[in-house]
Amino acid sequence: MLHDITDRKRTEDDLYRSRQRYAELYNRTPALLHSTDTDFRVLSVSDHWLEAMGYGRDEVIGHRATEFMTPESQAEVENSVLPTLMAHGTVRDHARQYVRKDREVRDMLVSAIATRDERGEAASFLSALVEVTELRRMNAALAESEARYRHLVEFSPEAIFVSVEGRLVFANRGAAQLLGAKHQAEILGREAKEFVPPESFEDYTESRRRVLAGKPQHVAKLRRRRLDGSEFYAEGAGAPVTYGGQPAIQSILRDTTARRAAEIELRRAKEAAEAADRAKSDFLANMSHELRTPLNAIIGFAQVMGDQLLGPLPAAYAQYAADIEESGNRLLSVINDILDISKITAGRLELREGTIEVCPCIAAVLGILGGSANEKDLTLV
Repeated sequence: MLHDITDRKRTEDDLYRSRQRYAELYNRTPALLHSTDTDFRVLSVSDHWLEAMGYGRDEVIGHRATEFMTPESQAEVENSVLPTLMAHGTVRDHARQYVRKDREVRDMLVSAIATRDERGEAASFLSALVEVTELRRMNAALAESEARYRHLVEFSPEAIFVSVEGRLVFANRGAAQLLGAKHQAEILGREAKEFVPPESFEDYTESRRRVLAGKPQHVAKLRRRRLDGSEFYAEGAGAPVTYGGQPAIQSILRDTTARRAAEIELRRAKEAAEAADRAKSDFLANMSHELRTPLNAIIGFAQVMGDQLLGPLPAAYAQYAADIEESGNRLLSVINDILDISKITAGRLELREGTIEVCPCIAAVLGILGGSANEKDLTLV
C-alpha cells in the first residue's frame, strides 16, 4: 500500500528552510539575542551576543540570564521585569547592566516577548539587547558639558541674553542686574527693543538682521536702557544660535558707563594739562622777551664802558665793566636755555653741532661763581 507524501515532504522542506533562515537571522542580527525558558535559563544565544559579552556558548547555555547582570539589575529583573513579562507577555526598553566575561559593565536596553503554548501560557522568552554604553557615556558627557556651560553663563558677571523673534527667552543674573531687575523673570518675555533708546532703533534693527543672516556682531559700542528708563553705555556682541528649535540671537553686554566717564575725565585732564603747558610756554616766551630787552641794554652799556668810548676808566672799573658784560651774556644764555626748554616741550628744538673752546667756558664760570665761592671758602676745581 503506497501513500503520496509529496506534499508533506515539501512542507517539511519548507519548514527546514524556514528554520534555517530563522537561525541565520537569529545569529547574524546586529542585536544581542537570547532565548530563555520560563525560569529564565538560556536556551539559545546569538553569535553577536557571545561576541559582545566575551563568553563561549557552553558558558551561557543552561545558565540563568540574570547571572550575567549586575546585582542591582538582577534584583530589578526578579522583582519587576519577570512578573510583568509573565503577566503581559512583553516588556520594552528596560535599562539593565550586563557584565562581560572580563568584568566590564555594559549598559543595555532590553526588550522581551513571550512565546506561548497551545494553552496560551508562556513557554519561553525571546530577549533582544541593544548596547547603549557609549550612548550613555556621550549623554553623560553632554549633560556635564551643558551643566558647565549653564553655570558659566548663569554666574558670569557679563550680561547674557537670548532672544527669539525679538523677545527675551533667557537672561542670566548679570543681565537682570544690568537692566535694573531684581530677578530674571522681570525681563523675560519682554521685547528686546524695550531696552533700546529710540535713537538707537535703526542700528539695533540692522544689527539683528545681520546676526540672523549668520553674520555674528563683533564688539560694538552701544547705548541701552534700564527698566526705570535710565540709559547707559555698553559694549556688546551677538551671535546666531538655536534655542528651543528656533533661530535665536545670543547677546553679551558689558556696562561701560563708568569706564566712559573715566575716559572723559582723563581726556579733560589731558586737555587741561596741555592748556597749562601752552600757558607756561607763552609765559616763558613773554618773560624772556621782557628780560632780554633791559639785559641787552645793560650788556651794551658794559661794552661801551669796557671800550672806554666815553673816556678812560681806572683799571679796576674796566674789569668791572668786563665782568658786567660777561655776567649779562651768561644770563642771556640762561634765558635762551629757558626758551630752549619750551622748544623741547613743544618738540621744536633744533640741535646744531659745532666746536667750542672749553677753556673760555671754564674761565667764564669761574668769573661768575668765583666771588661766591671765595665768600664760602670753597675752591672751584
